[in-house]
Amino acid sequence: MMYKAVLKNNQGSIMLLMTFLVLASILMISLSLSAIVVNGLKMGTTQVHSTKAFFAAEAGAERILWEIRGENDINPGEGEFGHFCGAVHPAYFCFSNNTDGTLDQCAVDCSAVGKFENQQLANNSTYKINFDYGVVAASTTRLKSYGNYNNEINRVIELRYLD
Repeated sequence: MMYKAVLKNNQGSIMLLMTFLVLASILMISLSLSAIVVNGLKMGTTQVHSTKAFFAAEAGAERILWEIRGENDINPGEGEFGHFCGAVHPAYFCFSNNTDGTLDQCAVDCSAVGKFENQQLANNSTYKINFDYGVVAASTTRLKSYGNYNNEINRVIELRYLD
């Protein structure tokens, strides 16, 4: 009986309508804010994965620079990288299945020679290194290091050497 009296009273009807509108507004604001927070979390996760892929590409670039300048005597001016790659262009450097990922040789299909094109890093990211000679200019060696994280995000770093 009390409800009938409240509903018949104009003041009670307006109060009930205002309460409903306030609650509906709070619900809409809450849902909008939660959507913004979820999108921000997704973007943050994507940024972290993108950074891991970029650092994997950078690790590959540093690795090939170390191989060129180190004891393996890879000469980018030869266009064939010394004893590693022969005359196959473009090609990827192949890595052994060792824990240190020894750089063994190059082939168009690394799996055909029992090697791996991708070097796995500890954080589930990988890199692979592509080379090409004489594409940009007659005596230019181009190296591309492709970083990948979790088969989701890719980043590339390019290095060029002039003879």
